[in-house]
Amino acid sequence: MSRVFLTIMFIFAAVGANAAGVDWKYYGTTGDGDDAQYIFYDQAGIKAIGDGHFKVWTKGLSKTNLDRIMETKLDDKIVEELAVKIAGGYVPPYLTITKHTQDDIAGLTVMEYRVATGLEHVLSRVFYEIDCSNAKMRELSLYFERGGKTGARDTPNSWREVPPETNGSTLIELVCNSAGASHL
Repeated sequence: MSRVFLTIMFIFAAVGANAAGVDWKYYGTTGDGDDAQYIFYDQAGIKAIGDGHFKVWTKGLSKTNLDRIMETKLDDKIVEELAVKIAGGYVPPYLTITKHTQDDIAGLTVMEYRVATGLEHVLSRVFYEIDCSNAKMRELSLYFERGGKTGARDTPNSWREVPPETNGSTLIELVCNSAGASHL
């Protein structure tokens, strides 16, 4: 009976995440020590706004807390579902632009599943506009939590050039690739 219940819960979790139109994908790590965060973008929520520009939400999660969640055992049925997904050729988007091993594919696929369950505490949310043609980006909205304090800004900032080999350049590449837009 409990196996049936867990299967039903997994289906509802998957349907719920898809129904909300959210699909969080890993794109980097930022910060050090207690402030370290894994950062994700909402691949399903990428919105084209014309002229090679796209809007996308990102969120940062405590690396310490997500690492702890990642150590908890997954139900066998969920492991089986994720294995079928990988066997079917799924590769997390981040790994399509970096060198990786089969273990990396499994690890990030599990991490994306864990993030989709919504069990983690969000430390930051940033709404970006990305100019794929010019490889530039700007923040449209920002929320963060640090050291027990929170802050927010809803005023767009200026466009900025994005240096190579940074989380910003990775985000631009992933968003522009998934949107089918050309970028520098």
